Amino acid sequence: MTSMNEIMPSTYLIDMAKEHTKWLFGLHLKEKWLPTRKDNKLFVNPVHGELFRGENEVYDSCFPNAYRGLVESTKVYKCSIGKQAELVIRNAKTLRFTRYELPEHPVIKLCEKVGFYYDKTAVAQHYELATSYLDLTHDFSVAAFFATCYKEGEEWKPIKKGVGVIHKLTPSEEWSQELRKNNIFIPEPLGFQLMLRPTEQSAWTLEIPFAWNFLSYPTHKRLKFFHSEEVGQYFLDLFYGGNKLFPFDPLSNVADKVKKSQDIEEKIVDDILAAYSEFKWGIRDKIAVKDVIAGKLNFQAKQEPVYIFEEDKKAMEDAKDKAWWELCMTSKSAYGDAKYSFGKNRIFPVPFIRDDSP
Repeated sequence: MTSMNEIMPSTYLIDMAKEHTKWLFGLHLKEKWLPTRKDNKLFVNPVHGELFRGENEVYDSCFPNAYRGLVESTKVYKCSIGKQAELVIRNAKTLRFTRYELPEHPVIKLCEKVGFYYDKTAVAQHYELATSYLDLTHDFSVAAFFATCYKEGEEWKPIKKGVGVIHKLTPSEEWSQELRKNNIFIPEPLGFQLMLRPTEQSAWTLEIPFAWNFLSYPTHKRLKFFHSEEVGQYFLDLFYGGNKLFPFDPLSNVADKVKKSQDIEEKIVDDILAAYSEFKWGIRDKIAVKDVIAGKLNFQAKQEPVYIFEEDKKAMEDAKDKAWWELCMTSKSAYGDAKYSFGKNRIFPVPFIRDDSP
């Protein structure tokens, strides 16, 4: 990438994207998806050992959405009570989603039934709930899409002017070991997911501690570029107006309702407060923080689930059927044999042992 201060023309993004495209899309699935035995995850090695993140503006800091606008100090308890309350509210809504809504989705039930890996928090992240994760991708074109386009209502549009940025990390095994020694989180691949969004976005995640600026992360570099409508339109068309990266899933409607809801089970709030109070630099005045939250949310003794319309329930079942087919085909290619199989309208795991399995 270029120097920190140099700003490139946006056409440079197209050239870089084409360099990655051959590797990413020219491979067969059996060469792309690699199995892990420990957690039933299918993942893909990042091309050239690089991970990317696109943003359509240049900022002096980069925080996960759980922290944005709330970091007044490196210590949570030194932030205003209002900021601490907002931090808890964001986390509480995400916990509501992962604890009560996500487990009811037919695709998640399928994952549980066959023992297939999924990351609850990462799924919540990709449905735009607040988490301590930052989205990364091993597909440069995906990062370029988010760097050159913006969403207005339900429609994605190209950005016409201004300066955007592509962030890059260059992981390695030695690098990962060093970070672990210093208790620094490392990027994790989400891999093949039965929820479609993470898979389509070639998603990785990086967990960021409170007040920790991504721009100071080891090996971080960034490419700044001038926006142009033509280049934004190029990446918009590449992903079919954004529809390829955001395939329809009624779970997104559920996530939207959770984000907008003012009702929350009181126990969820108490659990988040308890978790943050355990940290040395966490919340110290739980009563004051909870009083502020009580003025913003309606506490419930028991969480009422989001109402799901019958057509959305059917769409969720259809998503499960499609996900099951994708899993069977992908696992057969990745493992060289079908780890999962399917019968007439029924699902069941097929025992599978490799010669080199521990």
